[in-house]
Amino acid sequence: MNESENTDIGQDNGTQLQDQEHQYDGQDNSQQQPLSPDTDGNDDVHPRQAPDISPASLPPSSASIPATEDQREHDALYSPGLMRLREALEAKYNLDNISHVSYALAVDVHCTAENTYPGTEGRVSRPVCLLADRNRVAGEFYGSNYTFYPLGFHPAYGNFTSDRPPAFLDNDLFTVMKENMSHQNQGADVLSFGFFQGYSNLKRSIRHGPHDLLASHGLATAALTIPSTEAQRTARLKDKQQRLLAQVRGRLTPDNPGASTPFARERQRVEAAMQANEFAFRFEQVISIDAPRLVRRRRNFSSVLQPIFQLMRLFLKEKQLYAGILRRFNPDIFPGVIVAFARVIEAAIAEMDCCFREAGSKGLGMALSEGVAALDRLGNFCFTGDPRVLPTKVMRLLGTMDSLKTCGWPFISPRMLDIRDG
Repeated sequence: MNESENTDIGQDNGTQLQDQEHQYDGQDNSQQQPLSPDTDGNDDVHPRQAPDISPASLPPSSASIPATEDQREHDALYSPGLMRLREALEAKYNLDNISHVSYALAVDVHCTAENTYPGTEGRVSRPVCLLADRNRVAGEFYGSNYTFYPLGFHPAYGNFTSDRPPAFLDNDLFTVMKENMSHQNQGADVLSFGFFQGYSNLKRSIRHGPHDLLASHGLATAALTIPSTEAQRTARLKDKQQRLLAQVRGRLTPDNPGASTPFARERQRVEAAMQANEFAFRFEQVISIDAPRLVRRRRNFSSVLQPIFQLMRLFLKEKQLYAGILRRFNPDIFPGVIVAFARVIEAAIAEMDCCFREAGSKGLGMALSEGVAALDRLGNFCFTGDPRVLPTKVMRLLGTMDSLKTCGWPFISPRMLDIRDG
Protein backbone atom coordinates (compact mmCIF):
# COMPACT_ATOMS: atom_id res chain seq x y z
CA MET A 1 0.00 0.00 0.00
CA ASN A 2 1.39 3.38 -0.99
CA GLU A 3 -1.47 5.35 0.49
CA SER A 4 -2.65 6.22 3.93
CA GLU A 5 -6.12 7.32 4.86
CA ASN A 6 -7.43 10.13 6.98
CA THR A 7 -10.99 9.74 8.12
CA ASP A 8 -12.77 12.93 9.06
CA ILE A 9 -16.02 12.98 10.96
CA GLY A 10 -18.77 15.57 11.05
CA GLN A 11 -21.97 15.34 13.03
CA ASP A 12 -25.36 16.89 12.85
CA ASN A 13 -28.68 15.87 14.24
CA GLY A 14 -32.33 16.54 13.55
CA THR A 15 -34.92 16.45 16.29
CA GLN A 16 -38.60 15.63 16.07
CA LEU A 17 -41.08 15.76 18.93
CA GLN A 18 -44.29 13.84 18.68
CA ASP A 19 -47.19 12.28 20.55
CA GLN A 20 -46.75 8.81 19.09
CA GLU A 21 -43.91 6.44 18.31
CA HIS A 22 -41.76 7.79 15.45
CA GLN A 23 -41.89 5.85 12.20
CA TYR A 24 -39.44 5.96 9.31
CA ASP A 25 -40.19 4.98 5.69
CA GLY A 26 -37.32 4.81 4.23
CA GLN A 27 -19.64 -10.23 -2.53
CA ASP A 28 -16.46 -9.30 -1.50
CA ASN A 29 -13.88 -8.00 -3.99
CA SER A 30 -10.41 -8.78 -2.75
CA GLN A 31 -8.91 -6.22 -5.09
CA GLN A 32 -10.82 -3.34 -3.56
CA GLN A 33 -8.98 -2.06 -0.51
CA PRO A 34 -10.95 -1.67 2.71
CA LEU A 35 -10.59 1.25 5.01
CA SER A 36 -7.94 0.12 7.47
CA PRO A 37 -7.63 2.91 9.99
CA ASP A 38 -5.12 1.21 12.26
CA THR A 39 -2.69 -0.31 9.80
CA ASP A 40 -0.27 2.57 10.05
CA GLY A 41 0.37 5.63 12.11
CA ASN A 42 -0.89 8.14 9.58
CA ASP A 43 -4.61 7.89 10.31
CA ASP A 44 -6.25 10.52 12.41
CA VAL A 45 -9.80 11.54 13.16
CA HIS A 46 -10.55 15.23 13.27
CA PRO A 47 -13.88 16.36 14.71
CA ARG A 48 -15.26 19.24 12.76
CA GLN A 49 -16.65 22.22 14.58
CA ALA A 50 -20.17 21.32 15.59
CA PRO A 51 -22.64 23.01 13.25
CA ASP A 52 -25.23 25.46 14.45
CA ILE A 53 -28.17 23.12 14.20
CA SER A 54 -30.79 25.27 15.88
CA PRO A 55 -33.09 26.99 13.39
CA ALA A 56 -33.00 30.75 13.59
CA SER A 57 -36.76 30.78 13.91
CA LEU A 58 -36.72 28.86 17.19
CA PRO A 59 -37.32 31.10 20.21
CA PRO A 60 -34.50 31.83 22.67
CA SER A 61 -34.57 30.24 26.10
CA SER A 62 -36.79 31.88 28.67
CA ALA A 63 -35.89 29.52 31.49
CA SER A 64 -34.74 31.14 34.69
CA ILE A 65 -34.64 28.04 36.91
CA PRO A 66 -31.22 27.48 38.54
CA ALA A 67 -29.22 24.72 36.85
CA THR A 68 -28.96 21.38 38.64
CA GLU A 69 -25.63 19.60 39.16
CA ASP A 70 -26.43 17.15 36.36
CA GLN A 71 -27.31 20.00 34.04
CA ARG A 72 -24.04 21.80 34.81
CA GLU A 73 -22.12 18.62 33.94
CA HIS A 74 -23.94 18.37 30.63
CA ASP A 75 -23.38 22.05 29.87
CA ALA A 76 -19.64 21.43 29.74
CA LEU A 77 -20.18 19.05 26.81
CA TYR A 78 -22.41 21.29 24.72
CA SER A 79 -21.32 23.24 21.69
CA PRO A 80 -22.99 26.64 21.27
CA GLY A 81 -25.29 25.20 18.61
CA LEU A 82 -26.44 22.28 20.75
CA MET A 83 -26.84 24.59 23.74
CA ARG A 84 -29.14 26.87 21.76
CA LEU A 85 -31.09 23.88 20.49
CA ARG A 86 -31.63 22.59 24.02
CA GLU A 87 -32.66 26.01 25.28
CA ALA A 88 -35.07 26.47 22.38
CA LEU A 89 -36.64 23.06 22.99
CA GLU A 90 -37.01 23.81 26.69
CA ALA A 91 -38.71 27.11 25.87
CA LYS A 92 -41.06 25.62 23.29
CA TYR A 93 -42.06 22.22 24.68
CA ASN A 94 -43.16 20.75 27.99
CA LEU A 95 -41.96 17.14 28.32
CA ASP A 96 -44.85 16.38 30.67
CA ASN A 97 -47.15 16.64 27.64
CA ILE A 98 -45.05 14.51 25.27
CA SER A 99 -45.12 10.72 25.09
CA HIS A 100 -42.02 10.12 22.98
CA VAL A 101 -39.13 12.15 21.62
CA SER A 102 -37.39 10.77 18.53
CA TYR A 103 -34.52 12.22 16.57
CA ALA A 104 -31.92 11.06 14.08
CA LEU A 105 -28.24 11.62 14.69
CA ALA A 106 -26.32 11.88 11.42
CA VAL A 107 -22.57 11.39 11.11
CA ASP A 108 -20.66 12.20 7.92
CA VAL A 109 -17.47 10.18 7.40
CA HIS A 110 -14.92 11.75 5.05
CA CYS A 111 -11.83 9.98 3.79
CA THR A 112 -8.70 11.27 2.08
CA ALA A 113 -5.86 9.22 0.62
CA GLU A 114 -2.37 10.67 0.94
CA ASN A 115 0.27 10.01 -1.69
CA THR A 116 3.37 8.59 -0.02
CA TYR A 117 5.48 8.17 -3.12
CA PRO A 118 8.89 9.88 -2.97
CA GLY A 119 8.58 13.56 -3.81
CA THR A 120 4.81 13.73 -3.28
CA GLU A 121 4.73 14.11 0.51
CA GLY A 122 3.76 17.77 0.38
CA ARG A 123 0.85 17.38 -2.00
CA VAL A 124 -2.68 17.97 -0.82
CA SER A 125 -4.51 14.80 0.22
CA ARG A 126 -7.09 13.74 -2.32
CA PRO A 127 -10.63 12.87 -1.23
CA VAL A 128 -11.89 9.39 -2.02
CA CYS A 129 -15.44 8.08 -2.23
CA LEU A 130 -16.80 5.68 0.38
CA LEU A 131 -19.40 2.94 -0.09
CA ALA A 132 -20.63 0.14 2.14
CA ASP A 133 -19.41 -3.41 1.46
CA ARG A 134 -22.37 -5.76 1.18
CA ASN A 135 -20.62 -8.75 2.79
CA ARG A 136 -19.39 -6.69 5.73
CA VAL A 137 -22.82 -5.13 6.20
CA ALA A 138 -24.39 -8.61 6.31
CA GLY A 139 -22.14 -9.40 9.26
CA GLU A 140 -23.58 -6.47 11.19
CA PHE A 141 -27.17 -7.73 11.12
CA TYR A 142 -28.85 -10.94 12.14
CA GLY A 143 -30.71 -12.72 9.38
CA SER A 144 -32.11 -10.58 6.61
CA ASN A 145 -33.43 -7.60 8.57
CA TYR A 146 -31.65 -5.09 6.38
CA THR A 147 -31.89 -3.91 2.77
CA PHE A 148 -28.86 -3.30 0.59
CA TYR A 149 -28.96 -0.87 -2.34
CA PRO A 150 -26.13 -1.51 -4.83
CA LEU A 151 -25.01 1.51 -6.81
CA GLY A 152 -23.70 1.75 -10.35
CA PHE A 153 -24.92 -1.84 -11.01
CA HIS A 154 -22.17 -3.31 -8.79
CA PRO A 155 -23.71 -5.99 -6.56
CA ALA A 156 -21.21 -5.56 -3.71
CA TYR A 157 -21.04 -1.83 -2.98
CA GLY A 158 -23.71 0.72 -2.14
CA ASN A 159 -26.04 1.92 0.63
CA PHE A 160 -28.10 0.06 3.23
CA THR A 161 -30.98 0.49 5.66
CA SER A 162 -32.33 -1.52 8.58
CA ASP A 163 -35.06 -1.24 11.18
CA ARG A 164 -32.44 -1.82 13.89
CA PRO A 165 -28.87 -0.69 14.63
CA PRO A 166 -25.84 -2.58 13.30
CA ALA A 167 -23.88 -4.84 15.63
CA PHE A 168 -20.97 -2.41 16.03
CA LEU A 169 -23.40 -0.11 17.84
CA ASP A 170 -25.94 -2.51 19.31
CA ASN A 171 -23.71 -5.16 20.87
CA ASP A 172 -21.77 -2.92 23.22
CA LEU A 173 -22.45 0.80 23.26
CA PHE A 174 -26.23 0.74 22.96
CA THR A 175 -26.59 -2.04 25.51
CA VAL A 176 -24.59 -0.04 28.05
CA MET A 177 -26.43 3.19 27.23
CA LYS A 178 -29.83 1.57 27.72
CA GLU A 179 -28.77 -0.07 30.99
CA ASN A 180 -27.32 3.16 32.34
CA MET A 181 -30.41 5.20 31.50
CA SER A 182 -32.61 2.49 32.95
CA HIS A 183 -30.58 2.56 36.18
CA GLN A 184 -30.88 6.35 36.35
CA ASN A 185 -34.67 6.10 35.98
CA GLN A 186 -35.56 3.43 38.55
CA GLY A 187 -35.27 0.52 36.12
CA ALA A 188 -37.62 1.93 33.48
CA ASP A 189 -37.00 1.06 29.83
CA VAL A 190 -36.53 4.64 28.65
CA LEU A 191 -34.09 4.57 25.74
CA SER A 192 -34.51 2.72 22.45
CA PHE A 193 -32.78 2.67 19.07
CA GLY A 194 -34.64 2.06 15.82
CA PHE A 195 -34.13 2.76 12.14
CA PHE A 196 -30.53 2.93 10.89
CA GLN A 197 -29.16 3.76 7.46
CA GLY A 198 -25.80 4.24 5.84
CA TYR A 199 -25.52 5.93 2.46
CA SER A 200 -23.23 7.89 0.21
CA ASN A 201 -23.96 11.60 0.29
CA LEU A 202 -24.17 11.40 -3.49
CA LYS A 203 -27.77 10.40 -2.76
CA ARG A 204 -28.37 13.88 -1.39
CA SER A 205 -26.52 15.46 -4.30
CA ILE A 206 -28.61 13.89 -7.05
CA ARG A 207 -31.97 14.39 -5.37
CA HIS A 208 -32.92 17.29 -3.15
CA GLY A 209 -36.13 15.62 -2.01
CA PRO A 210 -37.88 12.23 -2.05
CA HIS A 211 -39.52 12.90 -5.44
CA ASP A 212 -36.71 14.90 -7.03
CA LEU A 213 -35.00 12.01 -8.83
CA LEU A 214 -36.07 12.25 -12.48
CA ALA A 215 -34.46 8.88 -13.18
CA SER A 216 -37.14 7.24 -11.03
CA HIS A 217 -40.17 8.78 -12.75
CA GLY A 218 -40.30 6.59 -15.88
CA LEU A 219 -40.63 9.68 -18.06
CA ALA A 220 -39.27 8.11 -21.24
CA THR A 221 -41.64 5.16 -20.90
CA ALA A 222 -44.62 7.45 -20.43
CA ALA A 223 -43.64 9.71 -23.34
CA LEU A 224 -42.49 7.24 -25.99
CA THR A 225 -44.56 4.09 -25.59
CA ILE A 226 -47.96 5.56 -26.53
CA PRO A 227 -48.51 6.14 -30.28
CA SER A 228 -49.50 9.66 -31.25
CA THR A 229 -52.80 8.38 -32.63
CA GLU A 230 -53.71 7.02 -29.20
CA ALA A 231 -52.55 10.16 -27.39
CA GLN A 232 -54.71 12.36 -29.63
CA ARG A 233 -57.97 10.74 -28.58
CA THR A 234 -58.39 13.26 -25.76
CA ALA A 235 -56.97 16.75 -25.33
CA ARG A 236 -55.82 15.92 -21.82
CA LEU A 237 -53.81 12.87 -22.91
CA LYS A 238 -52.33 14.73 -25.87
CA ASP A 239 -51.20 17.65 -23.69
CA LYS A 240 -49.68 15.26 -21.18
CA GLN A 241 -47.70 13.41 -23.84
CA GLN A 242 -46.45 16.69 -25.31
CA ARG A 243 -45.26 17.84 -21.87
CA LEU A 244 -43.46 14.56 -21.31
CA LEU A 245 -41.85 14.66 -24.75
CA ALA A 246 -40.70 18.22 -24.12
CA GLN A 247 -39.03 17.10 -20.90
CA VAL A 248 -37.39 14.03 -22.41
CA ARG A 249 -36.04 16.23 -25.21
CA GLY A 250 -34.75 18.91 -22.82
CA ARG A 251 -37.06 21.67 -24.01
CA LEU A 252 -38.12 22.69 -20.49
CA THR A 253 -34.69 24.25 -19.94
CA PRO A 254 -33.50 25.36 -23.39
CA ASP A 255 -30.35 27.05 -22.04
CA ASN A 256 -29.30 23.78 -20.42
CA PRO A 257 -31.37 20.88 -21.82
CA GLY A 258 -29.77 18.37 -19.48
CA ALA A 259 -31.01 20.24 -16.41
CA SER A 260 -34.54 18.90 -16.96
CA THR A 261 -33.85 15.65 -18.80
CA PRO A 262 -33.91 12.32 -16.92
CA PHE A 263 -30.46 10.77 -16.43
CA ALA A 264 -28.79 13.89 -17.84
CA ARG A 265 -29.80 15.92 -14.78
CA GLU A 266 -28.60 13.19 -12.42
CA ARG A 267 -25.33 12.96 -14.35
CA GLN A 268 -24.78 16.70 -14.08
CA ARG A 269 -25.40 16.61 -10.35
CA VAL A 270 -22.95 13.75 -9.86
CA GLU A 271 -20.37 15.64 -11.90
CA ALA A 272 -20.95 18.71 -9.71
CA ALA A 273 -20.44 16.58 -6.59
CA MET A 274 -17.20 15.24 -8.05
CA GLN A 275 -15.99 18.79 -8.70
CA ALA A 276 -16.83 19.74 -5.10
CA ASN A 277 -15.31 16.52 -3.66
CA GLU A 278 -18.59 15.70 -1.90
CA PHE A 279 -17.95 12.02 -1.22
CA ALA A 280 -18.83 11.62 2.45
CA PHE A 281 -20.59 8.50 3.70
CA ARG A 282 -23.39 9.20 6.15
CA PHE A 283 -24.61 7.06 9.05
CA GLU A 284 -27.99 7.94 10.56
CA GLN A 285 -29.38 6.43 13.77
CA VAL A 286 -32.87 7.07 15.15
CA ILE A 287 -32.95 7.52 18.93
CA SER A 288 -36.18 7.47 20.95
CA ILE A 289 -36.87 8.53 24.54
CA ASP A 290 -39.99 7.42 26.42
CA ALA A 291 -40.52 10.74 28.17
CA PRO A 292 -43.17 9.72 30.76
CA ARG A 293 -40.80 7.04 32.11
CA LEU A 294 -38.10 9.55 32.98
CA VAL A 295 -38.00 10.21 36.72
CA ARG A 296 -39.06 13.72 37.66
CA ARG A 297 -35.61 15.20 38.21
CA ARG A 298 -34.36 13.81 34.88
CA ARG A 299 -37.39 14.75 32.81
CA ASN A 300 -35.61 17.46 30.85
CA PHE A 301 -33.98 17.95 27.48
CA SER A 302 -30.53 17.32 28.89
CA SER A 303 -31.60 13.69 29.36
CA VAL A 304 -33.20 13.63 25.91
CA LEU A 305 -30.03 14.84 24.19
CA GLN A 306 -27.57 12.90 26.35
CA PRO A 307 -27.28 9.91 23.93
CA ILE A 308 -25.80 12.24 21.32
CA PHE A 309 -22.54 12.52 23.21
CA GLN A 310 -21.90 8.78 23.54
CA LEU A 311 -22.51 8.33 19.81
CA MET A 312 -20.30 11.29 18.95
CA ARG A 313 -17.50 9.83 21.01
CA LEU A 314 -17.77 6.42 19.33
CA PHE A 315 -17.58 7.84 15.82
CA LEU A 316 -14.72 10.14 16.79
CA LYS A 317 -12.63 7.76 18.88
CA GLU A 318 -13.62 4.21 17.87
CA LYS A 319 -13.47 4.39 14.10
CA GLN A 320 -12.09 0.86 13.87
CA LEU A 321 -15.59 -0.37 14.83
CA TYR A 322 -17.24 0.91 11.66
CA ALA A 323 -14.45 1.54 9.16
CA GLY A 324 -14.36 -2.16 8.27
CA ILE A 325 -17.73 -2.04 6.50
CA LEU A 326 -16.59 0.78 4.18
CA ARG A 327 -14.63 0.59 0.96
CA ARG A 328 -12.84 3.49 -0.67
CA PHE A 329 -12.81 4.33 -4.37
CA ASN A 330 -10.93 6.76 -6.53
CA PRO A 331 -13.65 9.19 -7.71
CA ASP A 332 -12.83 8.39 -11.34
CA ILE A 333 -13.97 4.83 -10.60
CA PHE A 334 -16.91 5.67 -8.38
CA PRO A 335 -18.95 7.76 -8.93
CA GLY A 336 -17.30 7.97 -12.35
CA VAL A 337 -18.96 4.72 -13.38
CA ILE A 338 -22.41 6.19 -12.66
CA VAL A 339 -21.62 9.12 -14.95
CA ALA A 340 -20.60 6.67 -17.69
CA PHE A 341 -23.74 4.56 -17.35
CA ALA A 342 -25.91 7.68 -17.34
CA ARG A 343 -24.38 8.76 -20.66
CA VAL A 344 -25.10 5.33 -22.15
CA ILE A 345 -28.73 5.44 -21.04
CA GLU A 346 -29.09 9.03 -22.28
CA ALA A 347 -27.80 7.99 -25.71
CA ALA A 348 -30.05 4.92 -25.84
CA ILE A 349 -33.18 6.90 -24.98
CA ALA A 350 -32.23 9.59 -27.52
CA GLU A 351 -32.01 6.83 -30.15
CA MET A 352 -35.43 5.55 -29.11
CA ASP A 353 -36.78 9.08 -29.47
CA CYS A 354 -35.40 9.22 -33.02
CA CYS A 355 -37.22 5.97 -33.81
CA PHE A 356 -40.38 7.42 -32.28
CA ARG A 357 -40.16 10.50 -34.52
CA GLU A 358 -39.49 8.43 -37.64
CA ALA A 359 -42.43 6.12 -36.96
CA GLY A 360 -44.82 9.07 -37.04
CA SER A 361 -48.34 8.35 -35.85
CA LYS A 362 -47.64 4.63 -35.42
CA GLY A 363 -45.16 5.17 -32.61
CA LEU A 364 -42.71 2.54 -31.43
CA GLY A 365 -43.31 -1.14 -31.95
CA MET A 366 -43.73 -3.62 -29.13
CA ALA A 367 -40.03 -4.51 -28.87
CA LEU A 368 -38.82 -0.91 -28.78
CA SER A 369 -41.53 0.07 -26.29
CA GLU A 370 -40.40 -2.75 -24.01
CA GLY A 371 -36.84 -1.61 -24.56
CA VAL A 372 -37.64 1.93 -23.42
CA ALA A 373 -39.29 0.56 -20.28
CA ALA A 374 -36.27 -1.64 -19.57
CA LEU A 375 -33.88 1.31 -20.00
CA ASP A 376 -35.96 3.48 -17.68
CA ARG A 377 -36.00 0.82 -14.98
CA LEU A 378 -32.32 -0.01 -15.31
CA GLY A 379 -31.42 3.66 -15.09
CA ASN A 380 -33.51 3.99 -11.96
CA PHE A 381 -31.77 0.96 -10.46
CA CYS A 382 -28.32 2.33 -11.36
CA PHE A 383 -28.89 5.46 -9.26
CA THR A 384 -30.98 4.02 -6.42
CA GLY A 385 -30.13 0.32 -6.15
CA ASP A 386 -33.77 -0.26 -5.23
CA PRO A 387 -34.59 -3.86 -6.26
CA ARG A 388 -38.31 -3.10 -6.36
CA VAL A 389 -37.94 -1.15 -9.62
CA LEU A 390 -36.86 -4.26 -11.54
CA PRO A 391 -39.64 -6.69 -12.55
CA THR A 392 -37.76 -9.82 -11.51
CA LYS A 393 -39.52 -12.36 -13.72
CA VAL A 394 -39.19 -10.28 -16.88
CA MET A 395 -35.60 -9.25 -16.18
CA ARG A 396 -34.64 -12.85 -15.45
CA LEU A 397 -36.02 -13.97 -18.82
CA LEU A 398 -33.98 -11.21 -20.47
CA GLY A 399 -30.83 -12.45 -18.74
CA THR A 400 -30.50 -9.13 -16.92
CA MET A 401 -30.81 -10.37 -13.33
CA ASP A 402 -28.02 -12.94 -13.68
CA SER A 403 -25.81 -10.40 -15.43
CA LEU A 404 -26.33 -7.83 -12.67
CA LYS A 405 -25.64 -10.40 -9.96
CA THR A 406 -22.51 -11.95 -11.44
CA CYS A 407 -21.07 -9.26 -13.70
CA GLY A 408 -22.45 -5.93 -12.53
CA TRP A 409 -23.56 -5.26 -16.09
CA PRO A 410 -27.09 -4.31 -17.35
CA PHE A 411 -27.20 -6.92 -20.09
CA ILE A 412 -30.37 -7.47 -22.17
CA SER A 413 -30.35 -10.61 -24.29
CA PRO A 414 -30.97 -9.68 -27.96
CA ARG A 415 -32.47 -13.13 -28.49
CA MET A 416 -35.26 -12.28 -26.06
CA LEU A 417 -35.59 -8.54 -26.75
CA ASP A 418 -33.77 -6.99 -29.67
CA ILE A 419 -33.94 -3.22 -29.27
CA ARG A 420 -31.44 -2.55 -32.03
CA ASP A 421 -33.91 -2.97 -34.88
CA GLY A 422 -37.22 -3.16 -33.06
